[in-house]
Amino acid sequence: MNSRIVIGTVAKPQGICGELKIQPLTNDISRFLQLKRVYLGEATQSTKVLSARIGGGGEVFLFIERVADRNAAELLRGVTLSVDREDAVKPEGSYFLCDLIGCKVVFEDGREIGTLTDVLQNAPVDVYCVKTPKGMAMFPALSRVFAAIEVEKGVITVKEEMYMQVASLPEEK
Repeated sequence: MNSRIVIGTVAKPQGICGELKIQPLTNDISRFLQLKRVYLGEATQSTKVLSARIGGGGEVFLFIERVADRNAAELLRGVTLSVDREDAVKPEGSYFLCDLIGCKVVFEDGREIGTLTDVLQNAPVDVYCVKTPKGMAMFPALSRVFAAIEVEKGVITVKEEMYMQVASLPEEK
């Protein structure tokens, strides 16, 4: 498992004083208000969060140490923000998407479909990408498709009938 959890990406500078507009990658944006330290990209040392605010439209804005003007903020555009796993906020009964990558995807009778390789989050519903022996299959992460998600066992079990209805499957060759 990853030792860090990505919680957002720097979208752009906000104003001229070094404030950063963040594209959050978390279900609970209020978690940014308690954020004390954050890792920028692949940095090995965390950076202190000086202040955080949430805008009226649900935007997240941060001031972090050593970013005092727009030029310094501009250099961080596109950089990921992460926190140590133990500092991550995980609602009870849920899991981190990064922990699903590498899980086996199987039908309820145990037949293996493949391995989850990615989760696309650019649609109204997450899309799971599964590497199968025949190519890449994709299906929406709809609750009616899943029979069980057992992160600790590394297994995602899907209902075959529902999966066959919603999945885009690799073409037969």
